[in-house]
Amino acid sequence: MMNLTNGLAEFMQLENHKELFGLKATRKMSELFNDCTLQYSPRHLLPIMPPKQQIRFREQATMVAKKNKSAVYIHIPFCKQRCSYCNFCGYPSDLVMQEEYVDLLCQELSIIEDFEYYQSQMISAVFIGGGSPSALNEDQLERLLSKIRKVFLLESGCEFTFESNITDFNEAKLAICLKYGVNRFSFGVQTFSTDLRRKLGRSAEQKVIVEKLKSLAQTGVNVIVDLIYGLPGQTMEDWQKDLEFLLQCNVTGVDLYKLQRFPHSILEEKLKTGAYPPCPAADERMELYERGVGYLKENAWQQLSCCHFTCGEKDKSLYNKLAKNGSDIFAFGAGAGGSIGELEYIQVRDLNAYKKKVEKQEKPFAMVFQRDHFSSLFAKISGQLDCGYLDLDGLEKSYAIELKPGLLPYMKLWENQGLCISKNNDIMLTTHGKYWMRWIARSILCGLQYAIYGAENNQNKQMSMMSEMMNLR
Repeated sequence: MMNLTNGLAEFMQLENHKELFGLKATRKMSELFNDCTLQYSPRHLLPIMPPKQQIRFREQATMVAKKNKSAVYIHIPFCKQRCSYCNFCGYPSDLVMQEEYVDLLCQELSIIEDFEYYQSQMISAVFIGGGSPSALNEDQLERLLSKIRKVFLLESGCEFTFESNITDFNEAKLAICLKYGVNRFSFGVQTFSTDLRRKLGRSAEQKVIVEKLKSLAQTGVNVIVDLIYGLPGQTMEDWQKDLEFLLQCNVTGVDLYKLQRFPHSILEEKLKTGAYPPCPAADERMELYERGVGYLKENAWQQLSCCHFTCGEKDKSLYNKLAKNGSDIFAFGAGAGGSIGELEYIQVRDLNAYKKKVEKQEKPFAMVFQRDHFSSLFAKISGQLDCGYLDLDGLEKSYAIELKPGLLPYMKLWENQGLCISKNNDIMLTTHGKYWMRWIARSILCGLQYAIYGAENNQNKQMSMMSEMMNLR
């Protein structure tokens, strides 16, 4: 059994360990990790250079897949209107561009249609995201959904999610989605407040949103809503009303996200010039999260992850679980990120570059990485922490690695700060711990990398899609 105790102990003694573990004596709970600049750059992913990417991919794709749960992700990079907080690479909705893009997506799906790895794997979840997939018109949507059903073997009860802007979605698109087995719809509402929505670049008014969500919920499908806390000028009263409207809509799930402020976004420029009121301070943001968690639990909602909640047992949020625990995610489209077997990849974002590669019958890679022996360990830890716990006994048994002597001192520090509770070697994050989950995970993952690989040599600074999310503040 590999022992990481000394390496983890040494990592805790680094010069900036107080910032890494939130140990500043005068630090309030809401500011514990404010001084932490630690970045997680996965060293268990080994870059594959472009000349070998297609060869290595085809080698992997011709193998027979292990019988594990896997998912499909389809990326639609178009939006009818750009949100003011958004910093993602996207394109304005254009029917001509979208027509060509759907053609290319279908071609990319055809590239893998006869590969053994894909055909030997049953698909447990499909996620069509963006962008705003609802920017596609009815014909484009039907062609894409039909192709997905033709190419992949979907399990009975496969979770099939379609992301949508509520203003783009209509009865005709709903009928097409239901025809091809879509059973879960995710809407980026962000807030029900009409005033706050205007600041986000969202056009639909509160009444319209509530009516549409209620109507869709009556069809019996899973309806998921995203809500953001920490918006400019947002008060606890605003947030409480959002939570109340959420329950009125009879949806089955919600994600509570903290506003991520990107330096060059429209929102950030408005804040700098004083055109928008300031965002809530650190302690207010934590209070908003606590109120959201508390209110949902008071109303019998179950917390599935640090940000996702469900009403009843209908919504399992399976795609998100698979994506965060290292499962195969077969990704398609410009800018999509996914994995197959021992490979993790990110595809080109530029539509012209995407077109050139697909027309050459190539998977349109921007970067490809080979996972090493420890990749699944890092993925499992990330996935467990995202769900609010850490099973140290289970991890040690599964990976023949000694973790408890090295990691329990970390946990003791956080337990003293009210971030977690330890019981029989199971670590359970408190509400405060779930608020700080990304920082906790970052410290653990970086500590493990230090113990396994030694001090950072700065040779591999390319990040996977998961680590980009982990490094958000």
